[in-house]
Amino acid sequence: MTKYRLLYLVLLLIVWLNNSTPVITKPILQNTEDCAALLREARDFYIQGRYTEELEQYQRALFCYREIDSQQGEWTTLNRIGLFYYDMGKYELSLIYYKQALSNSRR
Repeated sequence: MTKYRLLYLVLLLIVWLNNSTPVITKPILQNTEDCAALLREARDFYIQGRYTEELEQYQRALFCYREIDSQQGEWTTLNRIGLFYYDMGKYELSLIYYKQALSNSRR
């Protein structure tokens, strides 16, 4: 991979994070059931074709699992976000999330 391609991918990620990552400033969810509910809601949004809301729920679930320090939940959510981007044809972003999930599974 050339350094320009890598720079492009980093810039793409920065722009995406600035534009689409929900800002959550305090924990509002406290247990695995709350986090799992967010994943179920994301799946429901997928079924309804509401992809923006689906991704937002995945981001909330990821934050939730990180807040309660659930590595399995974090791994599952990162994989689902990776699959989301893969389905949307955003393969570079998909790969970023899959790599995060893989790195988390090795901890």
